[in-house]
Amino acid sequence: METALWRCVFIILLKAVWQGPGDVLSENVTVREGEEAILRCTVLEGPVRRAWLNRSSILFTGEEKWSPEERVSLYKGPKNQYALRLNPAEPQDEGSYSCSQQPPGGVAAKIAIFHLSVQVPPQIYNMTGDITTDEMSNVSLHCRATGNPEPQVTWKRILPPGHEWRRSEVNLPSVMRKDAGTYECSARNGVTTPARRQMILTIRYPPVVTEVHGAGAALGETAVLRCEASAQPPPEFSWFRDEHRVVARHGIRLQTTDSRSLLMFPNVTNDHYGNYTCIASNPLGTSAASNLLHQTPTESSNGVKEDSSHRRETPTESSNGVKEDSSHRRGPGLDPRGRACSTHSFSFVAMLFVMMIAVMGLHAD
Repeated sequence: METALWRCVFIILLKAVWQGPGDVLSENVTVREGEEAILRCTVLEGPVRRAWLNRSSILFTGEEKWSPEERVSLYKGPKNQYALRLNPAEPQDEGSYSCSQQPPGGVAAKIAIFHLSVQVPPQIYNMTGDITTDEMSNVSLHCRATGNPEPQVTWKRILPPGHEWRRSEVNLPSVMRKDAGTYECSARNGVTTPARRQMILTIRYPPVVTEVHGAGAALGETAVLRCEASAQPPPEFSWFRDEHRVVARHGIRLQTTDSRSLLMFPNVTNDHYGNYTCIASNPLGTSAASNLLHQTPTESSNGVKEDSSHRRETPTESSNGVKEDSSHRRGPGLDPRGRACSTHSFSFVAMLFVMMIAVMGLHAD
């Protein structure tokens, strides 16, 4: 009997709501997902029948709960309010709620309609992952996001900084190495900070030697030959002199990173001078360049640079201002051919000459 009574009440309430009652109030309520939503209905004076409805379902009749949802309850606020609480509010709670108050005596029901909006932060649920491809390939990027209100999806290259696309689908035809980098999808709807996710686009290409540096050094000095190359995947470096591969021995050191190789000579010798070839290679190709290690003049103690391989004697200047070649100078005791003469034979001849002059003088007397 009681169930049938409430069924009749339910039908009357539905008619009051959907057939255009005489007194209807409307209010919009907006909350974020996870927050508490309270719909406040002002109580009419006197004995009235009250009920809360959601679409075609009765949530409460008076104080009696009809809804099986634990999150739904009556809010114990001011006595002049008949309030419905949803805590926490979820996306499926969004919609219209009706507070119906039916006075006795056939008076038209007073209806308050609440439009509940549950805002949901943006969330990316489907997005292109990292991609590795060759040059001239076609690449497609996609990004899907949910939220309430519906999010605006944007693609942007962030490293290095680049173009931005205000759409969820991006097509990159015939990609080049300059298109490689980190791309970010962002989804925003104003509820919270935008949702962001990133992916990396890697473009494979063969090595290209971008910079080479030869060196000049004197004997005993330090010299470094440098070779830099760009490639994806990173190149492997090797050094050759003539047809022989250079290895780290005999006073030579090698230092290599992903993009650079150094050939180092801590103590240069004559055997080190010459032309060296740097080769950078990966599975897609090879690139080579030549570097020269050449000899430079040494610096003497007085600061003048001398070429040790071509040093020769220079002429000296005599006391009378005439330059003499030290390699052909003749000093005392040298014959015209540069051979040494005996000083003893020269003294004997002089003494004999003096004695002859003395004897001739005695005869003259």
